[in-house]
Amino acid sequence: MVQMCLVCLGVDNDVIQQNVLQLPNPEKINNHLPPPDEETADDGDQSSQGYSDKNVRLTPSKPQAPVGEEKDLGDLCKYFVDIGGLRLLYNLAKSSSHSQLNEVSLYMLVVLAESKVYCQQILSTAEFFGDICTILSDEESSVNLKRMCISMILVLVSNNKTGQNLARESKCIDTLLLLFSKISNVVLVSGSTNPEYQLWSSVCSALGACATNPQNEENQKLCSSAFPQAIEWLHDSLQHEIVRPICCMIGPIVANSRFAQDYFASIGGLEILADILSHLVNGLQERSLDFRLAMVVMETLDMCIIENSESIRHLENHSIISSLMSLLSCGNLEAEDKLSIVLTIGRLTEDCEANQYELLKSHGLSLMDQILEESQDDKLQKAARFVLQNCRHISKIAMMFVIWQWW
Repeated sequence: MVQMCLVCLGVDNDVIQQNVLQLPNPEKINNHLPPPDEETADDGDQSSQGYSDKNVRLTPSKPQAPVGEEKDLGDLCKYFVDIGGLRLLYNLAKSSSHSQLNEVSLYMLVVLAESKVYCQQILSTAEFFGDICTILSDEESSVNLKRMCISMILVLVSNNKTGQNLARESKCIDTLLLLFSKISNVVLVSGSTNPEYQLWSSVCSALGACATNPQNEENQKLCSSAFPQAIEWLHDSLQHEIVRPICCMIGPIVANSRFAQDYFASIGGLEILADILSHLVNGLQERSLDFRLAMVVMETLDMCIIENSESIRHLENHSIISSLMSLLSCGNLEAEDKLSIVLTIGRLTEDCEANQYELLKSHGLSLMDQILEESQDDKLQKAARFVLQNCRHISKIAMMFVIWQWW
């Protein structure tokens, strides 16, 4: 089975013969297959969530099997593990002198770990993470091999606290942080076609995955050491290929972490993100707005201020409300995007009179009223009411001022 998979993936047959151990012959394999009527427990699919950028993930998309074949595929996968297939791939991934075979073996391990939770659990060992760290640290490892190792880390830490802890204890996170910081500016500006840029982008995704889903406070503190370099790059460039991966890394690291939020704010991170958002929004009249990038920046800002009034005060003098109102005024907004913007406005205006006043000047209260009248979305209506509730005091003051002027 392994030989066939390797051939299908393009590995040279001579390389396979030199490196792959002999598996049981087909007759013995067939004798051990479960009978057709025997029920076998299905280990559900292992999903990868959070801020991982799908464009930089190397993990392959899984083919959708017909419903009647799902059990057979699950049995086959379990049998492959039982006869030592997982161990064989593991040995090939770390010991072969052929880089191509290392890459393909890791690729197959990624597929198995992403498809079945029990494969992920089997591979979540200190030994395996240590081997991945060794490959990543080796200057002679190819870029593709390193990217495959990062893809392996992404799969092993997703929805897996044990994997996250092992990534830290094995120094994998330290190695990822080093790879993140040592990328050259020439590579960063070269764009997404450069393999080294793709490696860096994958590193951003892996750092974010190590920090959240589930939340891992120790990893969040460790990954926060990437903030100074990230802020320097954000300060120097508004390039899409730089801003998006960095934001996709920052978001999970600061999520629900007061330590990471405060550290990011203390070194000027909030101001940088606010300025980037303002620049994107101000380009509405000058050029086509990259709306998706603006939403990514806004959502990252939102993660930085949740339940953190001190961080909100950092943004009082950066016209953040005006930027969000411009976003909210874009035509043909999807309901999900509109809800995300209104919720962020709600968090910024809660217990912050400066932001409430800016919302009033930006005609935001009338827009919230319009949402209540026109929207059929219960969540969006609830978010608009939250904003209006935050601003009820300043609304009364504004009304009294209007009446006084009239008199």
